[in-house]
Amino acid sequence: MLFDFTDLAFMTGIVVGLSEFLKLIKVKASLIPIINMTVGLLLGFYYVSPDDPKQALMAGFIIGLSANGLYSGIEYNKKAPPEPAELKEKDEEINYEKG
Repeated sequence: MLFDFTDLAFMTGIVVGLSEFLKLIKVKASLIPIINMTVGLLLGFYYVSPDDPKQALMAGFIIGLSANGLYSGIEYNKKAPPEPAELKEKDEEINYEKG
């Protein structure tokens, strides 16, 4: 049985939602990627391809790693962008060191 990539996208969304929920209930941030991979592998084996372990393993890794990437991307983008004055100071420091 071949898996459909829409299954993987759907499962990735579920894992990302789960990781955001875990973050709300104050689970350590260092554990969330491990939980994402574990849940991704479980979904790969039990939902996406229960009859073929190779496909299930590949699907599980895709789900877990994709969820980790989306989770870290969300965390990175939540940081406030630097103010223009901070950028100008950094440019002046760089020019001073070069010149």
